[in-house]
Amino acid sequence: HSGKEGEKELMIYKDLIDNRPDQAGPHSFIGTLYEKRKEYALAEEHYKKSLAINPEYIPAMNNLAFLYTQQDRELNTALELARKARENAGEIPAVMDTLGWVYYKKQLYDNALLEFKNCIEKEPNNPVFHYHMGLAYNKKWDYANAESALKKALELQNDFAGADEARKILEQ
Repeated sequence: HSGKEGEKELMIYKDLIDNRPDQAGPHSFIGTLYEKRKEYALAEEHYKKSLAINPEYIPAMNNLAFLYTQQDRELNTALELARKARENAGEIPAVMDTLGWVYYKKQLYDNALLEFKNCIEKEPNNPVFHYHMGLAYNKKWDYANAESALKKALELQNDFAGADEARKILEQ
């Protein structure tokens, strides 16, 4: 099934690109579709194309930064992109979370916690924000706060992307 997932959307957005090659949006959206299909090289290529057309396009900046961070590479570029997205987008939780995640991967845990706390203020029921905060506290050896954040994440949803990792940390 997953081979065909998003196939129709891909066709639609590829048509859009053919008709409007000057727009950043369709490339960014295609990047997102490829990312969902775990075709990361194609996702990266389209995010970059989107940014070549419009270097200020927030979704592409944010998604490329997150993609790099998930793959533990290009972290300085990811930080640049995430900071710029954060400056331009303001208080959008997904963008703040990306910046926090880059800080986390760069071992800047206090900076990361600040972003995650802002995310949680805006979206208190998003398990991923609590999970990310728990990971950052864990790295700071603040186990009480780590435990409560990770438990909260699992309470909100027991099968989000990092749920197994959260359970593993809680067992320790």
